[in-house]
Amino acid sequence: MCFVGTSVAYGQRFSYGVKGGVSTIEPDTYNDESKRYIVGATVEYRLWRGFAVEGDFLYRRNGVRFDASFTPVIPSNGDSALVSITQRLRLDVFEFPVLGKYYFRRDSKVQPFVLTGYSFRKAFANGDARTTTQNAAGTSTQNSHSSNWTPLDIGASFGTGLKWRVGPVSFSPEIRYTRWGSHPSAGFSKNQADVLLGITF
Repeated sequence: MCFVGTSVAYGQRFSYGVKGGVSTIEPDTYNDESKRYIVGATVEYRLWRGFAVEGDFLYRRNGVRFDASFTPVIPSNGDSALVSITQRLRLDVFEFPVLGKYYFRRDSKVQPFVLTGYSFRKAFANGDARTTTQNAAGTSTQNSHSSNWTPLDIGASFGTGLKWRVGPVSFSPEIRYTRWGSHPSAGFSKNQADVLLGITF
C-alpha cells in the first residue's frame, strides 16, 4: 500500500510529453530562409504550493542566403569578368530551457501560470558557397563547404500560459520570450518570441 501511494504521488508531481509551436519574430538577417516551426520534448516536476520546474529540449531550423554579383577591376589584358557569389547557411538549432513556473488556481482544471528561467542554445552550422566567374575564356565555378558547432549561448526566458487538464492529458498553450546574451549573427536574432503548445501526461 505504501508503494502504491508513493507511485500515485509521484505520478501527480511528474509529467512528460511533447512541445511544439512557431516563432513569431523574424531574424534580423537579409534573405532569411529560416523555418518557423519548433518541435521537441518537455518534462515537468511539481514542487509545492503551485511551484514547479520544467526542462525542455527544442529543435528549430534557421537559415540565411546571400547573393552578390560584381565586375572586378579590369586587368591589363583588357579581359573583363563577371563574378557571382552565392552563400547559404543552414543551422540545426538545439535549445535547452530550464524554467521555474508558478501555477495559479492549482486545484482547477484550467491553471494559468507564469514562468522564467534560462535557455541554453547550440547550433550545428552547415555553410555552402559557390563562386562563378564568367569571362572570354568561359565559365568556371568553385564550390566550398564548411560545418561547425556554434558557441554555447545563454538567454533569459519569460512567459505565461495556462494548463488545461482533460482526464490524464494536459494541454498547455503559452507565449515565451527569450533575450539571448550573445551578439546577433547570421541566422540568429537577439530577441526571440515563440507561441508553444505542450501536451503532457
